[in-house]
Amino acid sequence: MFKKLNLILMSALVFGFAACDDIDDAVAPQSYAPEALMSLDGLTVEKGAALSGETIDLNEVSTLEVIKTVATPELRAGQSVEYVMQVSGTADFANAKSLEVDGNSVYASDLNTVFRELLGKTDKARELHVRFAAYLAYGDGARVRFGEQDTYFAASAMNVIPFTPELFIDETYHLLINGEVRATLANTGGDVYDNPVFKVTAEITDEDFDMETFMISWQIIADTYKETGDASAARMVFAPSPDAPEALAGSLVTNSGAEDIPAAGALVQSGSLVFTIDVENMTYSVAEAPAYLWTPGDANGWDHAKSQVLTSADKVNYQGMAHLNGGFKFSNVAGWDGTNYGDSGTPGLLSTDGGAGNLSVESDGLYWCNVNVLDLTYSLTPINTVGVIGSFSASGWGTDVVMTPSPDFLVYTAEVTFADGDMWKIRTNGTWDINFGGSADGLVFNAGDIAAPGAGTYEIVVDFSKIPYTATLTKK
Repeated sequence: MFKKLNLILMSALVFGFAACDDIDDAVAPQSYAPEALMSLDGLTVEKGAALSGETIDLNEVSTLEVIKTVATPELRAGQSVEYVMQVSGTADFANAKSLEVDGNSVYASDLNTVFRELLGKTDKARELHVRFAAYLAYGDGARVRFGEQDTYFAASAMNVIPFTPELFIDETYHLLINGEVRATLANTGGDVYDNPVFKVTAEITDEDFDMETFMISWQIIADTYKETGDASAARMVFAPSPDAPEALAGSLVTNSGAEDIPAAGALVQSGSLVFTIDVENMTYSVAEAPAYLWTPGDANGWDHAKSQVLTSADKVNYQGMAHLNGGFKFSNVAGWDGTNYGDSGTPGLLSTDGGAGNLSVESDGLYWCNVNVLDLTYSLTPINTVGVIGSFSASGWGTDVVMTPSPDFLVYTAEVTFADGDMWKIRTNGTWDINFGGSADGLVFNAGDIAAPGAGTYEIVVDFSKIPYTATLTKK
């Protein structure tokens, strides 16, 4: 009859095990063999058609066959086999969700809800990991699990396209200045449906002004519209609200079709301007691009005025030296009333959330900082040595004269003996990755060689505390 399984199940019922309400989504992650369990204690299953390996578009189905019962132990009247499908966005089933299986299928709408909870608002295909807990069910609602609490059948991966979001958000957008594409707005990080914010820095010149209106027109268009020119679809063209076309921040309006393309906004200033749009919340801002990023933190008492600044040639990528120790942030103004860049929780990625935690370094020292304010990425390179290298005899372009740092790692000193005609540069960490040249009174990253001032021994003092970086040479 039921053999061993039946005895275990009946014993479990005596002690009141495993009522329906006892199923817990927060089951500890389980490691399973590459060959997924398909048979145990008289129950044999097969993967359903939805687990065949083909991509499943939830927009095209109402139910998905996920598991088949091939054989069962001998069942008594009122008994049946039921399944619960556990779903996760990762193979270790962390943060898994559970779906009741109706016969051998789940509803597309239910799976879409779980997809959104696990993977966000994306419209792209994503991989889901699934596995099944199997139960012997009784007519009174009680059921007992096959195997142990960590026994799962038919562990699989499935590629799923979620329901199409009601709100269309394109991958990129473009800034039109006087009707022509000037720059491309990039997403500020992540999936566009989870983060619908796009940004670009554009150079607006005095030549862009209309000589009759003394204004510059601007609009935003979706990349789809740029490629096809078809505005029959909604949300292809965006502009400031007609109630305040000259405002530097406010609400966006958009088209619902080709007949209602919004009128362009009006700029009344030129310069390096940062255009930011939120396509979901339909807002925008236009702001002057910051000349610098400041580095307030523990090393300078969180005083912007005492921090070092990073500079930028394109108002997107900023770089420079900073003395860091413990916690710090980047800031685009010399105070706390601008945009502050803190810890996103992901290494190398910044957050502009006002509540974001501090960035940090493990050791006190000088760091070469790189920040991209559009991608919100950053990197820090510890500067272990600063050296003078050149054609002078002690170097021969092969050996650094290592400089002595000040206590705050911002000023470096060394003595070098030059001959007439010698050339030299400053480099760090004994490599050419981070080097400076150009001129002694304005050291520039990766610039050309500097001519020595003449024969003799000189004390060279390199100052990274302020912009421009300088090298002061004093003859001994």
